[in-house]
Amino acid sequence: MFRKRIKIHQVSEVEPLVYLDASKLGKPWHKLPALLNDNFEILDAKLSIYFLKKLRVNVSLAALNFLPGKDHRPAQVYSTGYGHVGFDIERPLLLRILNDYYGLNDDTQHHSSTDHEQTEITLPVTKTEERLKNKIAQDIISLVLDNTLIGVDIQPEQDHGAIIHQWAGCIQLEMDGYQQGCFRLLLDNALVDRLLQRLRSGSVAQSPGAVLRPPAALEHLVSHMPVRLNGKLTGMTITVAQMAEIRPGDIIPIALNEPVPVFVNKAQILTASIAQERGKLFFCDFNDNLIEKHHD
Repeated sequence: MFRKRIKIHQVSEVEPLVYLDASKLGKPWHKLPALLNDNFEILDAKLSIYFLKKLRVNVSLAALNFLPGKDHRPAQVYSTGYGHVGFDIERPLLLRILNDYYGLNDDTQHHSSTDHEQTEITLPVTKTEERLKNKIAQDIISLVLDNTLIGVDIQPEQDHGAIIHQWAGCIQLEMDGYQQGCFRLLLDNALVDRLLQRLRSGSVAQSPGAVLRPPAALEHLVSHMPVRLNGKLTGMTITVAQMAEIRPGDIIPIALNEPVPVFVNKAQILTASIAQERGKLFFCDFNDNLIEKHHD
């Protein structure tokens, strides 16, 4: 007679349990993250352009995740005509965007910005915060849930009368440049079912209702992608012996470059002048004579 051995595991060694939802059986919920990631690059470009043009911030999309629905009552609810979507943004992120938009976080306040933001979080929500949150909500919803993903163009409008305690799914967006906080788009059952419909009919690009982007639209999207420019204000060459002789209080004579060389990564592509406005430095008077070629 054989005896069966039973091995006992600690709770910390066991993988977290996954509870099956009867409403999800037979539906390809596990493919929804891949559906979003297939549109990651396009969405990254659109969000970067939006933040640069509308909010004057140079950021990019760091992560895009689809999470199961949850109870999230404080979210602002918007009606799209194809279902309801809730928008939620963590307050530290909203305050960072607000301060960057009005230029309140300069280099002179860099060391005290964290303490300043912690103090702001404890303060009551202002009308300016609410207006900015409403504006960002409608724009982000329209950018993420666009024709490419949903299959239709939606016009989100805030619905003050809708009360939704449990959402079917959650799209979470994290931005590179803002380490604290994230956006969340909470989808009801109608919008999640529409995403699942897109999966059943094939990929987003191959679905019958999808509208292919014309070459002019793709060219417009690529030509308007944000590029980070770096300028070299000044530079000097000294020996190691001269550098070792430098003491606190010494004055080092330097000359500012005019015009200033402008780089993308390590390649110089332009020259420009420097202008000052509201305590910040900006490039102006670009000149691309570096790329001109002379032939004999």
